[in-house]
Amino acid sequence: MDFGYNYWNLNSAALARFGEPGGYNSIWSLSFNPVYRFASKSKADFYTTGGFGVYHRNLTLTRPATENVLVCDPFFGFCFPAVVGVTEVVASSTYKGGFNLGGEVEFRLGDRRTRVFS
Repeated sequence: MDFGYNYWNLNSAALARFGEPGGYNSIWSLSFNPVYRFASKSKADFYTTGGFGVYHRNLTLTRPATENVLVCDPFFGFCFPAVVGVTEVVASSTYKGGFNLGGEVEFRLGDRRTRVFS
């Protein structure tokens, strides 16, 4: 099993394309990735992995806005209308299935348990 999470603030060029002053993008994934090793007896071990998973993308765009609210003062016991500043969220979220594939080279360093990979 493999879980991944990535988070990015959107730069000014991306925000200009959407016409919003603020926002971010996040992606999480959960996938099942079996590993196939090609030469596990040598000092260099090549392996590949791949599988199917579920991916969730959350694109959140924000903009400043105002909201009319009713504010109550518990000390004096009266309520009055007020306008407060809020952050309005415009969001797009999606779930999709997908495949991934990868491979690496792993090198043993002396002891059979110590390895580095690239």
